[in-house]
Amino acid sequence: MKLSHLSTRDLEAQAQRIEAQLKKLAHRPRPTPSERTLTAELKRMRLSLKDQLQRRDFAPAPRSRDA
Repeated sequence: MKLSHLSTRDLEAQAQRIEAQLKKLAHRPRPTPSERTLTAELKRMRLSLKDQLQRRDFAPAPRSRDA
């Protein structure tokens, strides 16, 4: 999943959607193999979203060319 083109607001919205899906799947007493696979993929996506958001938070501000 390419995340670099998304704005911070879009990344946060995507993270909330993933969290909601994970929460819904967590309530299943006996998940099917496809649900387990989906859960693993969603967790990977959640980690990549968190990494992308952290990189944006700690990225240095762009310098102006006038300085």
